[in-house]
Amino acid sequence: MKNYFSFSVILLFFSSIINAQNFGFENWSSTNTFVPITGVSNCYPYLINNSESLQNNGGVIGSNTILPDWSALSFSIMRTTDAHTGSYAAIVHMWYNGAKGILAFGNSSNVQQQIPKVQLSSKLHGVSGYYKYRRDNLSTNDTVNKGVYLHINTYKNDVNGHLITLTQDTLKYKPTTNYTYFSLPITYLDANVIPDSVSVWFESRNNNSGTIVCELSHFLSLDDIEFHYTPLSIPKNTMQSLFKVFPNPTSSIIHLTYEKNIQIETLQLIDVTGKVVKNFNTFNQELDVSDLEKGYYILLIKTKEGLFNEKILIN
Repeated sequence: MKNYFSFSVILLFFSSIINAQNFGFENWSSTNTFVPITGVSNCYPYLINNSESLQNNGGVIGSNTILPDWSALSFSIMRTTDAHTGSYAAIVHMWYNGAKGILAFGNSSNVQQQIPKVQLSSKLHGVSGYYKYRRDNLSTNDTVNKGVYLHINTYKNDVNGHLITLTQDTLKYKPTTNYTYFSLPITYLDANVIPDSVSVWFESRNNNSGTIVCELSHFLSLDDIEFHYTPLSIPKNTMQSLFKVFPNPTSSIIHLTYEKNIQIETLQLIDVTGKVVKNFNTFNQELDVSDLEKGYYILLIKTKEGLFNEKILIN
């Protein structure tokens, strides 16, 4: 019998507008006050004259009162006229010596404490859009172990009514001064599973790597975000480019190479049902799979930067 790879993410289709949900960040709350960004000590000159932050006015701005359909930390969100299309784009950034910035899909009055889980009416296959990622580099520590990310988690209630996490996908963005297309497919290990809810959030964070020179930093500009309800084509995203896995197919040993500064938290091999069939030592770069049955598997590597996954054929 032929082995059929059942992971939906390898299905390559172009998504149409009919099968996508688009967010252009054109509508901002009229009840909040926005003030122009001014630079201090050579900080973020590229935001002057085109970006505005929220003015607190001595009160608390609810995370869900800034953008329709989204929740954001008020101190880490801007609107900018430097858009990919239309009048505005959104900017997520760190603030106050590297405190995390979040923009999440859905309704949460305090998104720092609770990322929303949004009920799905159709199966979500991925998220795409356009981004810029700019950062100031006025000292060595301004860029050390800091980054901006997109996260997508899907969930489903089991037979006992307990919420379980089905998938966890992460994209780490590369710096770019021009709007660049990105996409992050959801890696369903079972093509037939349909999640009940999803969490989608963008994040700018310093990974506990110390302070920065500028009060605001690591600016992720976002525009024309699309939620895809048909399978999404897969580019090799930033996380994928950090690792090399060979040979593939293999019958015995998988060799793994990666940059020295990457810290692996878990290293697992998963079968097509989603079951973990092997846990490897996180320092091991020669993975013995000779005792496994022939077929397709996913090598799943969790790091502080995000998740890496690679389809493996054991023959």
